[in-house]
Amino acid sequence: MTQEPEVLSFEIALIKKGDDRAWEKVFTDYQPRLYRFFRLRVPTHQVAEDLVATVFLEAFRCKDSYTSIEGIPFGGWLYGIARRTLASHYREAGRQGGLHSTDLPAYPADHL
Repeated sequence: MTQEPEVLSFEIALIKKGDDRAWEKVFTDYQPRLYRFFRLRVPTHQVAEDLVATVFLEAFRCKDSYTSIEGIPFGGWLYGIARRTLASHYREAGRQGGLHSTDLPAYPADHL
């Protein structure tokens, strides 16, 4: 198992300023992990990619709300956004009547 990337305090300051290179590093470090998180929980590759994009858009929009003082690592903050994004996705699918047990991936998590 690979170790979770660490986002340092000076990188967080750059992220909050909207620094492109800092965001690129966060994307490069976390995109594959977030994709796996979603792919295990949604039916298609495209839905997983869309949800990852939603997480990064929300993180950018709310970047000023992140503070490491609360003891939550930056990655944990991103995964919190991911969990809320997934819940929202399922709520919306349920409202539209489009969520069925056949919509979930058919393979066990240990096969990825």
